[in-house]
Parts: sequence; structure tokens; C-alpha cells
Amino acid sequence: MRSQLLCLLVSLCGCAATPQVLFTSFGHANPAGDAEIVSTFKSDRALLVKTAKNPEARVTLKNGREVTLREFAQKRIDATQRVEVLVDTIPAGLELREGGAVTREGSGLVLLGRFTLRYPTPVSLQHAVDDVKVLTQAAEGSIAVVSWSRASQTETSGAAGLILQASEGALDPKTFRSGKVQEL
Repeated sequence: MRSQLLCLLVSLCGCAATPQVLFTSFGHANPAGDAEIVSTFKSDRALLVKTAKNPEARVTLKNGREVTLREFAQKRIDATQRVEVLVDTIPAGLELREGGAVTREGSGLVLLGRFTLRYPTPVSLQHAVDDVKVLTQAAEGSIAVVSWSRASQTETSGAAGLILQASEGALDPKTFRSGKVQEL
């Protein structure tokens, strides 16, 4: 667990490139809600970067109690680490169709939204995975299905993807199939 935390924090801290983020939720139009998810992504990401740079810095909570930055950020770190990122992999119950996506009834999957990340300069794939996890958590999702815009074998200039919420046991790796997410 500690090594995952270090990987997440070092990845986000090690690269100054912050992506342009576009997020659109599915269902009724909610531009304010979509903007709030992007805003949460930006603030959570900034907190994780700040934590990586100085985890033992002291912060004062509203109630006057002092804690370290690491303690303050721990809930976000834990939530982000639980996010599953599937690359060019479609779970059973999710269908990608020309211009859209659909979940089958009873699949345990709920489509929350779609996103694109665009970096001003190529970043490591690990950095991009961590950004996808932070965005997915901000949207209250548990799974992201992504396709990279590869800059090289180890770098990407962006990603397009879907954010889903999955019920317990909804993901079975035996039923995964290959598929690319295009910008919808």
C-alpha cells in the first residue's frame, strides 16, 4: 500500500504537465456539475502534488487541530488507489457503439461520464494513469476505461475514456475483451 502511495504521489509530483480536462456526465445536462467534477479533480490533484513535495508539512483543520499534509490527504489517496483503470479493455456489460456507449441491465455497471485529457507535452503513462484515477474518483466512479494517444512506448499526450461505477463483483477479468474508446 505504501509503495502504491509513493508511486501515485511521485508520478504526479514528478511532472509539471497538468492536463486540459474535459468531462461530460451522462444523463440530464448538468454543466455546473461537470465543471464541479473538473474543479474537484484540479484541487485533489494539487493536494496530492503538494503532499508529495512535503508530506510532513503541518496544516490546521477548521476545528483547530493540526495534522500532517499526508494525514489530511489520506482519504483522497485511499479513494484514488481503489480506482481500476482498464486500457483498451472493455468489461462485460459495457457495449461501445458508433458514437456512444451503453451498459446492459443487470451488469452492475453504471455509466457516469466521458472524458478527455490532453497534455501540453508528453507525460509518462504512469503519470496519466494517476491523473485518470484522480478524475475518476472526483466523478465518484470506480472504473475508468481508457485509450491512450501514445507519444511513445512509455509516454502519452492524452487519453479518451469513460468513467463508470461498478457494483461489487461486477468486474470479471475472464470476461474482458479488447476495444478502443474513441472520443464520443
